Amino acid sequence: MSKRWIFLLLGSMSGCTCSKAGGGSAVDADGGPGLTVLEASAPVTVGASDPRYSAPIAAGRSEAGDLYVAGLVVPAGSIELTRLTADGAGADAGRRVAWTKPVMTTVKWAADAELSVQPLGPGLAVAWEGLRAGKQGRFVQLVTVDGEPHGDVFPVDGSVCTTKTELAWPEHGPHGTRIVARSWDGASHEVAHLAADREPTLACGVTKIFATGEGDDDVTLALPGAAGDAAHTLRLIGASDFSAKDDERSHELYTWGDQLGVVRVGASGALARREVGDVMSAWIASPRPLADDDDVEAVDADAHATYVVWTHDDEDACGDSGASASSVHVRVLPRAPGNVSALGDAAPAPVPARAAAAVSTESDVQLAPTDCSRDVGPFWTESLGDDLIIAWAERTSRQDKTTAPIAALSYRRMRGAEIVAQGKVDAHADALVSAGCDPKAGHCYAAALTRAAGTDVMAPEAARVLQYP
Repeated sequence: MSKRWIFLLLGSMSGCTCSKAGGGSAVDADGGPGLTVLEASAPVTVGASDPRYSAPIAAGRSEAGDLYVAGLVVPAGSIELTRLTADGAGADAGRRVAWTKPVMTTVKWAADAELSVQPLGPGLAVAWEGLRAGKQGRFVQLVTVDGEPHGDVFPVDGSVCTTKTELAWPEHGPHGTRIVARSWDGASHEVAHLAADREPTLACGVTKIFATGEGDDDVTLALPGAAGDAAHTLRLIGASDFSAKDDERSHELYTWGDQLGVVRVGASGALARREVGDVMSAWIASPRPLADDDDVEAVDADAHATYVVWTHDDEDACGDSGASASSVHVRVLPRAPGNVSALGDAAPAPVPARAAAAVSTESDVQLAPTDCSRDVGPFWTESLGDDLIIAWAERTSRQDKTTAPIAALSYRRMRGAEIVAQGKVDAHADALVSAGCDPKAGHCYAAALTRAAGTDVMAPEAARVLQYP
């Protein structure tokens, strides 16, 4: 499973909704024995840029295994890319900076700016959402693995996602939204078409591009074809699928291989899920609702299970301090079987093979208890071999001008309902983003934007690459 990219496209522009320190056993969310706050360990820094970057930053990993970190360089008004290559042999080899090069110019900082680096064929796609040449928008530059531009910067109408071979984005027009895919060699084609009154979301699998359109009371999945009529759409979430008294609280998309999944949470907390590959499964309801104070943070899947990561806000945990804190949990669900053809064919296609250790029963696992000194999030997920990594930033509740808000990176390595590895790594960062996982090395990476001692957020910072587990 490759990193998943899921994006919500609000109007013409928006951001992403979106991808081993010691063993541990599963602890039930209702209060398992002995779960305590983990102590942070010293970070394993495998490489770092010089102090040049400001937020936002982004990171990614090429097919060849090199790590890339991009960030805003305010004085130059540019997005620059740093390549870190293996420095030595073995799974624990460090990373040296091979080069740092500008890949996009005439950009300007804004509080809501966003940046991404995604692998695409033999190169990378660097996407910037923010000000460029005095205009607000989303801009993409394809870059070779050597940091050279592959064609010119081009604008898109919303967030992008990538499969192994194609970059996808929306193009809004008077008659609806075209979902366009472009290969590395520049050839482009229409993947799907959505009606003008639909709010599009893109989700990229390994080779497939999924486009959903949210209406007033349903969500459709656009199938290949330019017409965009009923013959080319599938109702992914229908108003009649659930009780009229249980309005939708939220829904989240995820991909596993070339399958699309959706998890819906109702106003009552009722949780249901379904998957679409060559076939679409029926809705599978979870017997236990989420509480009013529970928020879904991430949804993903692997060969073992589907995982719904959620936090529980405990207002009483911190006493009279005035602080609020959240515990972290994951609901581990059996994979959904396919039983209805996505195209109306009565003969369902074969269901992809599951892992031998695939879970057969639903369970809740507590990943972290409440900690009144920390806030949690954002969260991300990555695949590492056949396991799923769930990771998140831990932010200090209080800090001064010279203290970075992110204190640590926490992670759990899940194999079904079992936590096979867990840890917490000191980060002390202004930004923390995933840089993917290397199954051959058995490690994952994150890029941390870190200050020099005694400086504040206004000074240029170094991008450190942390290794975990």
